[in-house]
Amino acid sequence: MVFRWLSLRAHASQEQAPVPLDTLRISGVYVSCTSDLQTRFSHFRTPEDTLGHEGEIVHYFNLLHVLELLNTLIAIAARHDSESVFGLGEDQAIEIHEMVVRFLPSEHTVRFSPSPLVAARERVEQEIFASQQRLHNATSAPIAPATLIADVTSRVEKILPFFSAHPIAFLLDDFSTHRITEAVQLILSPIVWERRSSHIFKVSSEKYGAIATWNKLTADPARERIEIDCGAEYLKRESTVPNRQFALDFLNNRLRAAQWQGTAADLLGNSPSTEEMNTALTKAGSQNAAYFGVDVISQLCSGDVSTLLFLYRRMLAMSGPYTVATVSSSLQDKAVRETSRQLLHAVVYHRPLGKSMYEIANAYGKFVGNAYRKGKGIKEHGKIVPIQVPRIEVDSASNATIKLSEKELELSQELLRRAVFIEMDVGRSRHDNVTSLRWHFRRIYLPAFRAGLGKNDAVKIAPGQFQWFLQSPVEMLAVQEAQRRKKPDTGLWEGDFDALS
Repeated sequence: MVFRWLSLRAHASQEQAPVPLDTLRISGVYVSCTSDLQTRFSHFRTPEDTLGHEGEIVHYFNLLHVLELLNTLIAIAARHDSESVFGLGEDQAIEIHEMVVRFLPSEHTVRFSPSPLVAARERVEQEIFASQQRLHNATSAPIAPATLIADVTSRVEKILPFFSAHPIAFLLDDFSTHRITEAVQLILSPIVWERRSSHIFKVSSEKYGAIATWNKLTADPARERIEIDCGAEYLKRESTVPNRQFALDFLNNRLRAAQWQGTAADLLGNSPSTEEMNTALTKAGSQNAAYFGVDVISQLCSGDVSTLLFLYRRMLAMSGPYTVATVSSSLQDKAVRETSRQLLHAVVYHRPLGKSMYEIANAYGKFVGNAYRKGKGIKEHGKIVPIQVPRIEVDSASNATIKLSEKELELSQELLRRAVFIEMDVGRSRHDNVTSLRWHFRRIYLPAFRAGLGKNDAVKIAPGQFQWFLQSPVEMLAVQEAQRRKKPDTGLWEGDFDALS
């Protein structure tokens, strides 16, 4: 969704509104792996499947990006400020058409469209169709070199100096192995991670979903590749102020686009204080609303914009364009809990390790909820408050994973890839001068267990215990539960809360 907003075409298509170039700073060209590439490459599952088709796969990939660049230029050409702001006039359009024909020669030289840019787009579409046929028929005969994207952007930058000040950035959305297989990613990686002055790639992916190696080479961090973990960045902000403002702005933009009268602040109102939430959730027999208001919703996001959309849709389902009154706290609370349970249960459907991931998520959620509501408290600012322990910290980050079996390592990576846990920056171990692995439980799952949304403690374990956690989460967490009971005993808490009951 962030990539869609960064798309220059999306802004340029609003012909009467100025393009916010100072905010964008780049010329974003959006390409969706889900809609444009997933189905086309779906039958290339293994390296053996791709043998003999590597050139055509690269060619098709390049053509799609050139097509979207041309679509962006066509949107710019339709604007009244196309020449004054972007430097795109008739002469430049003709040069671009001639460039495309030179890179993609054809037997048919007649130009049917009066617009040079539209004619250039039609030529690329013809070649895309031909490439699709070759992929379908298991043949390969690309007519352009693998450097097509770089060749085109270098030439466009010379024709339109605007792109020197606002570099072309291809926004490759959801370049993850569950969309584009590892076999195909290995072929495309030299294109995606190539270092060029005329363009860059910005790639969105699940954690560990994008392959950064090919032909025994690696896209090095801070050189070819800079990784930004949205979940970790969101959780690192100790203050809720920027996260709260993001949640407000996000909903307000949606409301304005839908021509609603109410604002985000009007419709959602304020959240309970930490003390009020603690009382509502820990008081025996209490079913008072606890999850409502802007602050709570911004905390639940954990960097996942789709979660925000899901929550807003549930909360505002009974409202309409003319609603300005605040949605009741009970309705908001119900929507949050239902969303939490639904997303938690959805973990079981992730392939191939959904059942194992769900077992871990359910066990850890129960543990956090029981520690919060039934465990001994922790002292904060001279007061005893409920313990909130959504984070796991493992001594020695390297040893935490090096001792795992191949199956356990795969499970640990799937838990991060599917954001059941969010991997924080490595910290400093409490015992030795080594780093510690830190995982934070995804906040949207916490309301299913009537747990608080903050953190004042962590599950601090050794690498062997972390391995035990992956193998038998219920048994391992039973030991942690015993350490946090108000009254030490050998059994589990009575009335254990089941998130899906």
